[in-house]
Amino acid sequence: MNLKFFNWNVRGVNSEEKRGLVRRAIQQWRADICVLVKTKLTENETQVYRQLWKNRWMGECHLNAIGRSGGIVVMWDKRYCRGVYASCDTVARSELWQELINIKEACNGPWVSCSDYNVTRYPNERSEGNRITGAMNS
Repeated sequence: MNLKFFNWNVRGVNSEEKRGLVRRAIQQWRADICVLVKTKLTENETQVYRQLWKNRWMGECHLNAIGRSGGIVVMWDKRYCRGVYASCDTVARSELWQELINIKEACNGPWVSCSDYNVTRYPNERSEGNRITGAMNS
């Protein structure tokens, strides 16, 4: 199976012009999984997501924009994968890691998780330098 991923920091999809641009890009890439960050959407906008990605098997999960946070939506072809959003809370995130381990052990064959895990894997990816956090050691 050869899945195509599309990931874009869209910096807002509130205007019809921007939605058209995003829709055309998604269609051009023929994505199976689409991640849009900084959507600037503050409510559940399932209709907007369906306009952006016209896939009859669309699954989606989203986190609304709150204050300065930009919001994120993950859309996927439900025939191939599932979406995940990890909490910033350390305990909740640890529970998610365990749940993902359990899912992997229960699955036979390939599976895909598209997500925002709210953790940095390598120190050089952090803006604060090379400090190693507990989540990096997990």
